[in-house]
Amino acid sequence: VQSCLIAGLLGLVHNIYYINEEEKDSLVESIYKIENSEIRQIFIYRYIDGLMWKEIAGKMNYGTSTIRLKHDNFIRNLKH
Repeated sequence: VQSCLIAGLLGLVHNIYYINEEEKDSLVESIYKIENSEIRQIFIYRYIDGLMWKEIAGKMNYGTSTIRLKHDNFIRNLKH
C-alpha cells in the first residue's frame, strides 16, 4: 500500500489539474487508502474537492498553516 501511495501521491499530486482520468482515478484510490482519517480528509478536500487551504482549515477548525504542515509532513514521511 505504501508504494502505491508514494507513486500515486508524489507522482501526481502536484500536477492534479493536468493529469488524465486514469491518473486521477489512481490518485483518488491512493487518497482513500490513507489510514489516518484526518490526513485523508485533508487530501480529499484539496485534491478531490479542489478546496483552497483556507477553506480546508475552516472546515477542519485549524489554522491554514496547521493544515499545510500536516499535509507537507505526511508527504515528507512518505519519502522516507
